[in-house]
Amino acid sequence: METTTNVSKLRQVFDYLDKNRDGKISVDELVGLYKAMGEEEDSAEEEAKAAMKCIDSDCDGLLDYESFVSLMMEGDDADLRAAFEAFELVKGSGCITPDGLRRALQRLGDVKTHEECAAMIRAFDVDGNGVLDFHEFRRMMSS
Repeated sequence: METTTNVSKLRQVFDYLDKNRDGKISVDELVGLYKAMGEEEDSAEEEAKAAMKCIDSDCDGLLDYESFVSLMMEGDDADLRAAFEAFELVKGSGCITPDGLRRALQRLGDVKTHEECAAMIRAFDVDGNGVLDFHEFRRMMSS
């Protein structure tokens, strides 16, 4: 069962992706999510179209909030790993730094300062080393 925190986080992500504020996410808007996870332009579009085809229950080419939640809940460790890697500043480093988080957010059009990103990381940095490892990232995404 989803916690209130999960619902709140998913709602925030949904609202962020819903650029035109129509209460639905189009393929074009969903492409932004895949780009943020590190997909190249062409593969991001292919992934978004495939996800839409699988999850779009009423076949209108749009995801409502409930369908978006289904898409997010169906992700497996490979998807989570891909998202984690999209936030790594140095690929293969095994950690998300404040600068890596800032860069990934900028690609989504959300400009944050280094200090803001460091504060976001501190909220989930269990071992207090100033970065997120994959296990901390997984905990953050499932909390």
